[in-house]
Amino acid sequence: MKTQSFPITKQGHGIFNCQEDSIAVEQPLAIKITSPAAQEYPLAITLRSPGDDYFLALGYLIAEGIIESRDDIIAYSQLKASCSGKAATINLTMKSEQLFLKAQQERRHLVSSACGACSKTNVDSLFITPKLPVLQNLRISIGQIREFSAMMPREQKAFLQTGGVHGAGFFENGRLTALYEDIGRHNAVDKTLGYCAAMGHSTDSGLLFLSGRAGFELVQKAAMSRVQMIIAVGSPSSLAINMAKQYGITLIGFVKKSSFNIYTYPERVSQQG
Repeated sequence: MKTQSFPITKQGHGIFNCQEDSIAVEQPLAIKITSPAAQEYPLAITLRSPGDDYFLALGYLIAEGIIESRDDIIAYSQLKASCSGKAATINLTMKSEQLFLKAQQERRHLVSSACGACSKTNVDSLFITPKLPVLQNLRISIGQIREFSAMMPREQKAFLQTGGVHGAGFFENGRLTALYEDIGRHNAVDKTLGYCAAMGHSTDSGLLFLSGRAGFELVQKAAMSRVQMIIAVGSPSSLAINMAKQYGITLIGFVKKSSFNIYTYPERVSQQG
């Protein structure tokens, strides 16, 4: 993930010092799709941390219900931004005309780095129903939650460097399969789940670990990838809790060294250390 060094004046104990500070880079990315007949359609613009844009775009298309897997994309190309402030472009070629037409029915919109639901223009467009139900056989122990909670900060290299990005990690069979960081929490989730899709990792038997709060849009993205469990360092929203309960997702928040809150399906968490 890209960072940029800026000169700053740092104040501490009443003393001003000039030094360099590492800042997370934020740049726009235009996501376009192309039909097999080479017809283009601009789908969305997101403000993201540059890097891993294919995973971001793939995860976004799955989360929006436009495609179901990497097999629905037959090719992609990317064009870097011509100058600072301009949007880079990633263009994904759909497997069929039917998929391309389906995607066109989705209203194009701007996705900011703050919220994956920003600027959608009607309530119905916010909610997407997964085609397949979330499995409900994943169980976890207190000890595993503590282990994952300790592991995540160590692996968030960009956050350690800048303090200004979110992280999303996917754990499967007790192991960290993928972790991506981004200035937008929804982008971090798209990159992580997009990586899993691109690499052929099944996400229906694992859990998603979030470095911040759990909003409804992140629960919905997890449901679209059939993730069974979400663990968040921060708090969930009321809508996130209701959505997790509806989809059958175990939702855990406010994870600390010695405590956490279970908001849905507490029977799936054992009291083992």
